Amino acid sequence: WLSGARAGNRMVALTGPTHDRSERLIVADPRGNIRSVAVDSPRATDFVVDPNGRRAYLVSAGTVAEVDLDTLAVAYHQLREPVSLFRRVLAWLVPAAQAKEFHREHRRTLWLGGGLIASFGSDVTYDSRGRGVSGVPVGLRLINTRDWTVRMVDEQVSHALLAGDVLLAAGADEIGLVAYDLRGTKRYQLFRGRSVAPIDSYGFRAWIEVGRPHFQVVDVRTGRVLGPGRGPRPTLLVER
Repeated sequence: WLSGARAGNRMVALTGPTHDRSERLIVADPRGNIRSVAVDSPRATDFVVDPNGRRAYLVSAGTVAEVDLDTLAVAYHQLREPVSLFRRVLAWLVPAAQAKEFHREHRRTLWLGGGLIASFGSDVTYDSRGRGVSGVPVGLRLINTRDWTVRMVDEQVSHALLAGDVLLAAGADEIGLVAYDLRGTKRYQLFRGRSVAPIDSYGFRAWIEVGRPHFQVVDVRTGRVLGPGRGPRPTLLVER
């Protein structure tokens, strides 16, 4: 099981591929009926559903698999975007895979509304023991599901968190924490040159890991740093 989500009154889960089966998207309704469909998207590690719960989208590096949750029909959409000089240099610097190493794409997705999907993650190299030895950010991309165009927002992003109507992004140390609106317009930037990871959000506040194991609390509306977080690192914040 790679990931799960609620789609209207249904639950949807994505299971990973095995040696003889492709990935499967599993849909369960309130009556306990379970249906599933094979999805030929072996590099997808996450999916997102639209708010009305009728479609799910599995995103990999160059393809989006669109699944109609009513009929389980699957459509595949190729994503085309120019490869920048930054990505070409990275491809040249990262050595080719050796027999004792393997690579995997890690992609995460967020539904931003208006037909837009935010896709981000990293390409990770593992050693023979399955330990990650290097990772390269793949950037923050906005995918328009209306015409399947792609816009690269920031090539150095590997993590993102949706906090209300603010998209918080981090990755390479030099960018710190960057906040965007839901159309990818930059609003503010904090903690440049420091290792940063968005943890969680509650209301208008977000908890940001800034140099492990410390974290700061940020007002996502203004970018004001409210101060260091107190107590244990938050793992789940429940709105009351």
